[in-house]
Amino acid sequence: MPPGRMDGARTRKDLGGWDYLSRISCKDPFVICPNRQVIHGQFAIDTKNKDVKYACADLMRCNQRQMRYKLKKAYFNGVAADKVRTTSPLSTMTDEQWMQLVNMWSTPKHKDKCVNNKVIRGKVRFQQKTGSRSYIAHMHAVDTMEALVAEPGVEGKESKTPTEAVAQVLSSSKFLHNIGLVPATKKSCNGGDPTRVAELEAELESEKQNSLAVRAQLDALKKVEESEEARAKELEKINDLQKEADETNALLRRLFSLNK
Repeated sequence: MPPGRMDGARTRKDLGGWDYLSRISCKDPFVICPNRQVIHGQFAIDTKNKDVKYACADLMRCNQRQMRYKLKKAYFNGVAADKVRTTSPLSTMTDEQWMQLVNMWSTPKHKDKCVNNKVIRGKVRFQQKTGSRSYIAHMHAVDTMEALVAEPGVEGKESKTPTEAVAQVLSSSKFLHNIGLVPATKKSCNGGDPTRVAELEAELESEKQNSLAVRAQLDALKKVEESEEARAKELEKINDLQKEADETNALLRRLFSLNK
């Protein structure tokens, strides 16, 4: 058995037959019955399907990598070469299999590979199987667009152009963003006909412009009202001063008349 291949965590090449999958522990996400017809778990699928077999093998391959990683972290990393245990820490693994793993981890080639992988992982921006930039989803969209462009025209119509294929496959609300013509922070409505979306955006922009114009008019009227109020207050003060002056003049006339 090659280094690192342990019972219960084999790849598809080591299966030797589909019967092996019926012996997976019940702790795994799903268990295949001996009749190979039903997967008991959250769903039932065809166990003879090629994609199902590949998915199961991929699941075990991932479990194998995780087990190797945990064993290396617990019993090898940070441990002196003369203090690394020579017996298997697991009851499901023989001492010979354990030493094969230890010998593989100790080779300079494997150590350099681990260092390089650590550097590469630090540069990863989008994971291959998660998020909106999933590699699988991205390649599926590319294949769909290429198929649309390659389709011959129907009833005299020309085949789709690359731009039309992209517009059909990608969401219309994300079209400009996906081809890099708008920033990622730009927000737009979800789905819908591209023409209708453009019309709604034009109407929205027109409403914004009208709103700004109305706002400017209201601000101007408010300033006029404020200036008229200020002028009215000034006139009121002038009238009050005029009355006071008239009263003072009348009082002075009386005083002059009494002195005479």
